[in-house]
Amino acid sequence: MRLRTTRCPRIWPTNTTITSTAVHEGRAAVVATNFADASYWMALSRKRDQYNRHVVAWSRFAIRTKSIIVTTEAVLWEWLNAFSDASTRAVAAEGYRRAHADPRIEVVPFQPELIGSAVELYQTRPDKSWSLTDCLSFVVMERRQLTRR
Repeated sequence: MRLRTTRCPRIWPTNTTITSTAVHEGRAAVVATNFADASYWMALSRKRDQYNRHVVAWSRFAIRTKSIIVTTEAVLWEWLNAFSDASTRAVAAEGYRRAHADPRIEVVPFQPELIGSAVELYQTRPDKSWSLTDCLSFVVMERRQLTRR
């Protein structure tokens, strides 16, 4: 079986194109899987964000190509925290609900083993200014072999 990579348009600076394999009815199908961090969700929800038009274009591309978006509960909480002001709270809360309801979005829940690995990465990399949410995202991406291409 040959895997084919579908390239996302180069419109989002942290854009990641990943190819993984999913099996449907006995046949292998190539499914692009992309990780979405808090900056993605924030840009998607704020029209005045400098990356909004890039994220909207990328989101349309992901829908058109039937890509899967992976994110974590921690990333979504970071987004909610960033939008805690009364003027943005409703937008973030609705987006949070939609992310959980959308079958193309996989939200990785808090899991003790993942959290332990994230804390270990956080502790062993004092040379980086990564947040614990960032470390959890890196652990999830590494375990799912979601790497920048």
